[in-house]
Amino acid sequence: MDLDDDYFRSLDLKVGFEIHQQLKSKRKLFCRCPPVLRSDEPDFVILRHMRPTLSEMGTYDGTALMEFKTKKEIYYQIYKDTTCTYEIDDTPPFEMDEEAIVSAMAISLALGCNLVDEVHVSRKQYLDGSIPTGFQRTAIIGVGGKVPLGEKEVGIRLLTLEEDACREIEDRRHRIVFRIDRLSIPLVEVITEPDARTPREAQEIAGFLGRILRYTGLVRRGEGSVRQDVNVSIRGGRRVEIKGVPRLNWIATLVAGEAIRQKNLLEIKEELLSRGLRREEWDTESFATMRHEEVTHLFAGREVPLFKDAFPEEVVEGGENEVRAVLLPGFAGVLSRVTHGSRTFADELSGRVKVIA
Repeated sequence: MDLDDDYFRSLDLKVGFEIHQQLKSKRKLFCRCPPVLRSDEPDFVILRHMRPTLSEMGTYDGTALMEFKTKKEIYYQIYKDTTCTYEIDDTPPFEMDEEAIVSAMAISLALGCNLVDEVHVSRKQYLDGSIPTGFQRTAIIGVGGKVPLGEKEVGIRLLTLEEDACREIEDRRHRIVFRIDRLSIPLVEVITEPDARTPREAQEIAGFLGRILRYTGLVRRGEGSVRQDVNVSIRGGRRVEIKGVPRLNWIATLVAGEAIRQKNLLEIKEELLSRGLRREEWDTESFATMRHEEVTHLFAGREVPLFKDAFPEEVVEGGENEVRAVLLPGFAGVLSRVTHGSRTFADELSGRVKVIA
């Protein structure tokens, strides 16, 4: 892939990071269990379902409702000797681990941050099931840092101390399995300003910050101990978060691909607007009344992976399930437009539908 710096600067590319780095510690952040990862068979498994609850304003969170509609069965693999009732949300949290707090303060100072006067634990929603409570406990430790890199400075917006989530073992259809051993291992999250302007510069910044963290001697090493969320935007687009990038040398390629994807989507948007399409024509109520037809007969007798939940073997006419097609006026030739690599606009739409399917 061409990583021409001038091209990406012309898109007004902006890239920032949320770097999640596990800390060395003798215990977990909110309980006294040892921070060890297991590879042996669990002692038992529990099943949970996430359900939305009313907020203090008397409303439901839209994201929580969407996750609830997926009807996911969430399984947690448990070990008797390295897991406690805090981790399965049956006991309130213990006091925060002092060693982790001191380490987070030291790393904040290494990144030029100002330490906060008081540490307050707050909640961050986690709706994918990777934390049994449905939220992550997190605390701001440092703010407003800067570190020099060549001729520029990299801004550090926040450094927080928080608990890690469970490890995902399997995700198949409406069943997801987590191993609870990683839950509550202390980690710092370093949130940068969107100071990178090219894919190569983004990778350089991530590598530089990673070296600072390692040089403190306070962080864990090895696979899975550090993960980067990469935030990417271009002129006219919206910030898109690439979650959990595990390898530094992937960053430049992923950033470039996302920038090109956003550019192509903006071009498709302008094409559709030029054809007379309007946003208000595509809200929920309008879409529900659009013309659609049953097309089950077109697939009858065939095994279609796209419909495997409704038709596990082959598509059958006349049953309780059917295949329907929605007419998309004005979209002729647009669905096959490439957004990035081999991915088309039709793939983008189907990906959105699969989130709640």
